[in-house]
Amino acid sequence: MSMDVRGNPSSPPSSPPSSPSSPLARVMTSWFSARSFFRSTSVDLVHDPHATPVPGELIAQFLSELDLRFPRTLTSLRATGEVKRAEPVGTTLFATRILRAQKLNVKSAVDRAHDHARWREAMLPGGVMEMELGEETIPQVNQEKVFLVLETKAARPCLIVRVVRHTAGLTSSDYLKRYIIYCMELAVYLCDAEDNPDGKIDVVFDVRGMKWANYDVKGLKSVFEILEKHFFERIHVIYMYDGPRLLDMLWKVVSPFIDEKTRDKVQFLSSKELPQLLDVLGKDEMPEDFLGVPIHRLVDDIQAEAVSRLFTTDEAT
Repeated sequence: MSMDVRGNPSSPPSSPPSSPSSPLARVMTSWFSARSFFRSTSVDLVHDPHATPVPGELIAQFLSELDLRFPRTLTSLRATGEVKRAEPVGTTLFATRILRAQKLNVKSAVDRAHDHARWREAMLPGGVMEMELGEETIPQVNQEKVFLVLETKAARPCLIVRVVRHTAGLTSSDYLKRYIIYCMELAVYLCDAEDNPDGKIDVVFDVRGMKWANYDVKGLKSVFEILEKHFFERIHVIYMYDGPRLLDMLWKVVSPFIDEKTRDKVQFLSSKELPQLLDVLGKDEMPEDFLGVPIHRLVDDIQAEAVSRLFTTDEAT
C-alpha cells in the first residue's frame, strides 16, 4: 500500500495527468503560466554573473540535435516539470543549464538530456506535485529535519537541513534518496521565475550539535550524487554551519567523491560567521529552531499560502 507525504493511504501511481489534478497544482500551474512568462522577452537568461556564457548558436544547435535524435525528450521534460516556462524561454533555460553542465559539449548534452528525461519519467512522472514518497520513506519525513525558506535576500529558496535530527541508517539508502529528490525538486519548483530565472537554490546544513548517530557517510554521498546527476546547475552555494570536529571527519571521507565544481560551492561557516548567513537569508536574527518550516508541511498550508500571496501580488502589478 502506498502512502502520501504524511503517511496517509493513497491510490496507486497513475500515468501523468493531462492537467493538474489538485487545486494547489492548478493554482501553481496558473501562476507559472501567467505571472512571468508573458514577460519572457525581458528575462536575463544568464542570471548568475559567474556562470559560463552559452552562445545562442550553441543553444540552437543543441535544440536542433535533440529534436532530431530524441524528438520526445522536451515533451517529456515539460510533462515532468523540468521545463516549466513558456516557449522559447523554457527550453532555452534548460539548454543553457545542461550545456554548462556538459562544458558546452553539444553531443554530450543531448545524450544527458535524453537520460535525464527518462530518469524523471521514472521518478517524477507527474512532477513533484504528484510525487508519492511511499510508506517506507515516512520515517525520513517524520524527523522534520528539512526546512525551506522561500523568501530570501537573494530571491533564491533556501533548503535548511538540521543534521542533528537525521539518524544514519534509519531507512535504506533508496528511500533516503527519494526524500532528498523530493526536497530538492520542491525547492526548485518554487523558484520565482522573474527574480530567479535560472532556478538556483541555496542549501544550509545546520551541523550544530552533530553526534555519532548523525554521522552518515552514505547519506551525505547520496546528497551530492543526486545534486550532480539530477540537479545540475541548480545549486548556488552550500553552507556547512557551525560543525564540530565530527563534520571534519565526515567531510574528509566524502569530499573525494564529489566533483570539484560542486566542492567549490561548499562553504564552511563558524558560529562567529552567523551574520554572513543571516545576510544571505535576509534575516535579522536566528530563532532557536533555526529558520523556515518543515518542507513536507508546504504541500498543504504553507505552500498554498505562499502561492496565494504571490498570485495576489502579481495581479496588483
